Amino acid sequence: MKTNGEFKGTPAPWHLSIPTHVGKWAGFNTSQGKCYGIYATNDDLEAVAMVFKDELLFHSKQDHLSNATLIAAAPELLEALQLTQELLEHLINAIPTGKVRNAACDANIIAQAAINKALTPIKNNK
Repeated sequence: MKTNGEFKGTPAPWHLSIPTHVGKWAGFNTSQGKCYGIYATNDDLEAVAMVFKDELLFHSKQDHLSNATLIAAAPELLEALQLTQELLEHLINAIPTGKVRNAACDANIIAQAAINKALTPIKNNK
């Protein structure tokens, strides 16, 4: 299932930040250093996501930082994958048979699945 579309969320770039004060952030109470914030760089520094550093979840601090870093890179990663997937389609059409074509087909299937995952909203069960 190919999804041709563009990301409808907050435009890139997104940046990772650690709130440095106690207060409210995106409707959540925050404590200094207890979460990573992902912000869109626009006039309002729009909040995009928040990754809590909750040791009760049995994840290391490095896990939380790695997750937040990946989320912050998501818009650019999606754009790069969409361009790569288009290139793979051209490559597949240009090469009639062989290992390179097979590898390109495999990569194209994985890329398209990831793009679909990123662009297909979760259905609301209400």
